Amino acid sequence: MMISIFRKFLPCLLIGSVLFSASAQDQDMQDPIDAAWEKAIDADPSTAGMVEACASATAQWDTRMNSAYGKLKSAMDPDEWKQLVVSQKAWLAYRDAQISSIGARRSRMDGTMWSVDAAEQVMDLTKNRTQFLERTLQLINE
Repeated sequence: MMISIFRKFLPCLLIGSVLFSASAQDQDMQDPIDAAWEKAIDADPSTAGMVEACASATAQWDTRMNSAYGKLKSAMDPDEWKQLVVSQKAWLAYRDAQISSIGARRSRMDGTMWSVDAAEQVMDLTKNRTQFLERTLQLINE
């Protein structure tokens, strides 16, 4: 009986250990911007501190995004580059519309934590685009 229970739960134990191992590896491979953002929030967990941490991280992601974008110009052939320029312009319009939408929603909400949520959403927009451009550059360079 005990062996049959063990056999039923063995796959769950193995999957759990694999997931725990992957999670530990992800923490070891944390992006420096994310690590600095978390450290800043730990240092000042006030609403203003969290908003400032998000603003700082957003600026850092923006710098990295522009760097990747510039590197892509020299890595892509002219037709690919033209399409990326169109894509980036569309993304900028999308980002600006999203920021307006986030601001409009936040203005209706009570409580200061909505400011943190809005700042984090703006940060995530820039972070995601940066990671997309960096992955694109990595694929081209492989």
